[in-house]
Amino acid sequence: CSVVYHLSLIILLYREAHYSFGGFEFGYIFVSAQRRRGEMEEIMAKIILASHGGLSAGMLDSVKMIVGELAADVETYSLLPGRNPNEYVTELKERISTSSEEFIILCDIKGGSVYNAMIQLLDMGNVEIISGMNMNIVLELVIKNSSGCIDIDNALKEGKEGIQLKNKDNVAVNTEDEDF
Repeated sequence: CSVVYHLSLIILLYREAHYSFGGFEFGYIFVSAQRRRGEMEEIMAKIILASHGGLSAGMLDSVKMIVGELAADVETYSLLPGRNPNEYVTELKERISTSSEEFIILCDIKGGSVYNAMIQLLDMGNVEIISGMNMNIVLELVIKNSSGCIDIDNALKEGKEGIQLKNKDNVAVNTEDEDF
């Protein structure tokens, strides 16, 4: 992702969105490119959200509310009662083996049946699996994926920073200090 490439992104991918929540209006500008593991790489990845039940589908619906069409190519897998995640892994393995695309699979919980099945895909070479899927991680990956430059380490950092405990003893009096 060269400097010229970054400038092209600013021109081509400039997108401003406004959202209103409870009478407050927030503006977001989605323009960026990131590094991945210390090196700038131009990649487009296939992002798959995988979970027990409908969590992955609900996550995608929520992400689409914020970024719209940027999430159009994100896929979901929902393990429903009576289904075996290994069946999906077998189908996905065949698809991955014929693709040069990188696949980033976000699972709901480390050690769960969905995660354990997806781990079988790591020998493919073009697969990365993230456990502990949350909205911050998914948004970061989807937004960066649109620019062709994904930074998985930064997405994980964003996901961790989004987890906070607030109560009457530690809540900020000035809400302007909060990042939205």
